[in-house]
Formats: sequence, C-alpha cells, structure tokens
Amino acid sequence: MPRKAPKNVSDYFRSIPPGSKTGMKKLRANIKKVFPEGEETISYQIPTIKYKGKMLMAYAAFTKHYSLFPVNKLIKKALSEELKKYRVKGFTLQVGFDQVLPASFLKKIIRIRKWEIDEKEMLKKR
Repeated sequence: MPRKAPKNVSDYFRSIPPGSKTGMKKLRANIKKVFPEGEETISYQIPTIKYKGKMLMAYAAFTKHYSLFPVNKLIKKALSEELKKYRVKGFTLQVGFDQVLPASFLKKIIRIRKWEIDEKEMLKKR
C-alpha cells in the first residue's frame, strides 16, 4: 500500500491510509505484547517480525483489509477452528479493519512459527 519503500515500521505506518491504522496498530501492539523479543524490521516493503534472523511473520495494509503472513499448512491444521472466523487465501490471513486478531490467537501462531524455525535449525545441525 505505501507509495515509496519505507525505511522502517514507523515510515510504513505514516504511509498507510488513516482508516487502516487502527487495526494495524492494534495488531502491532498485540504482536509486541506476546512476542516482545521479536526483531521488528521491514522486508519486502512490509512490517516483518524476525526470530533468530528468520522471518517469523509479516503484516500489511490493503484497501479493505490487513493481512498476516504466513498461514502455512501447519498453522492451518493446528488452528483450523479459529481460522474459520477469518478469510484465508493461500498463505495469507485477511482481516477486516474492524476486526482485531486476539493476542491469544497471535500467541498460538507465533508459537507454531517459532517451533518451525527451531526445527529447521536443529535439522541443519545434524
């Protein structure tokens, strides 16, 4: 959604329309609440949270919704009931600006993604 490439997350938020900021700010706050040790950065021109230098999740504002990435096969299987409340397209969770992803739900997604990253790291060491 931003017109020019943001240098940091604050730049990204300055560039999105006012109507999308409330939901996005709440999402960002909830991510920080449940995963304060996450490294917040910009990757592919959108806010990204890293864990051990790897992309844990990312989020972005669009015209009528905001999205959370990735919602992969493991997350879809583990959280299938909770995901029914939202629109999932491919590896993207789409959320209306009037909806808030609960911190408890984000915590589950983060836990799964951390496990995936840790598992891949452990397998590389073998």
